Amino acid sequence: EVWFDGGYQQEIKDNLTATLAKLQPHATAFNGQGLSKNAIRWIGTEAGRAPDPNWSTGESGGGDPKSTVWCPAECDTTLQDHDHWFYSSTEGIRSLDELIDVYHQTVGHNGNLLLDFTPDKDGLIPDNHMARYKELGDFIRNCYGKPIAATSGQHLTVSLFSISALTL
Repeated sequence: EVWFDGGYQQEIKDNLTATLAKLQPHATAFNGQGLSKNAIRWIGTEAGRAPDPNWSTGESGGGDPKSTVWCPAECDTTLQDHDHWFYSSTEGIRSLDELIDVYHQTVGHNGNLLLDFTPDKDGLIPDNHMARYKELGDFIRNCYGKPIAATSGQHLTVSLFSISALTL
């Protein structure tokens, strides 16, 4: 992913487009509308909450179901408390329950979740941060790691088959 945090200036658009095509043709481009066919848009907040509904078409906020521009949403947010983007030894980190809610409010609302890493002054990710990332990953794998259905078919016919009963 290549970030254009705050966008880009029109006078460098051609150079940016050429550079992306040459060096990173498959990378997503955050706020890269008009630069890349792989543009993704900012959801409009760093709180880890996507609007509902949230369309993959459109170029701002919750998207636009009538737009012909494919530009999925990205929800960037922090692991540390209080929207703190840079490492601080005195800043706490979000609880697992809060991160699960963030996951459901982003991915569950058709958004890509970008959860930051904050290296310490030595360039390392603190152990308690790594443990929390692992806890969230374990939750996601345990909750969503097995499909509840499969698809088969070809051409215009697609069938949905239940693999197992779903209990919530």
